[in-house]
Amino acid sequence: MTTRRIGETLAADVVARREHQDLVERLRRGDPHAADELYRLYGGVVWQILLRLLGPDPDLEDVHHEVFLQAIRSASRFEGSSSLRTWLRGIAVNCTRNLLRGRRRGRWLSFLDPHILTPPTTEIDHERGAELHAVHAVMAKLPPDERIAFLLRYLERCTVPEIAEACGVSTGTVGRRLRRARARFHDLARQHPELHAYLDDHEDADGTV
Repeated sequence: MTTRRIGETLAADVVARREHQDLVERLRRGDPHAADELYRLYGGVVWQILLRLLGPDPDLEDVHHEVFLQAIRSASRFEGSSSLRTWLRGIAVNCTRNLLRGRRRGRWLSFLDPHILTPPTTEIDHERGAELHAVHAVMAKLPPDERIAFLLRYLERCTVPEIAEACGVSTGTVGRRLRRARARFHDLARQHPELHAYLDDHEDADGTV
């Protein structure tokens, strides 16, 4: 990347951060148009995060709304040290964790394709459907905190510090959750022949934690 391109990128980041700070200030003042703008800019982003965590869950829409309600209510606590996307991700994680802990079990998650999440009830080919149902069975057995860390690392491609910020814990805690989640997943996935090929291809592929 050229010096000019780096300068342009940095300038764009500064402008975006200022615009986001202005949006937060308007939220703090109770500007209804600011709430609409926040939803317009980040509604889809938050929806994808929740969809990956919960799958086609009957409570998905309610949780989606709750994320933005909490964001509006807590705008005064947004310090601006992180991006709005990072801030909203943390709220989404908290809302999801509360829901899963209340149920004491997970619902559904496909990590096989981070771009296309096909609900198990959708008409899909037999092989793909078998994989998705196997993933469903495995992920439902992971504790909520481990499941969330696993999702953020391998679907959202978050770094360990980013996961720590979203979950409100230390990087050491995130590392432990990821190791446990990965070990549990691999042990459970071995019970499902549909996932053996995936495990063969990805066993110990990530050595960052």
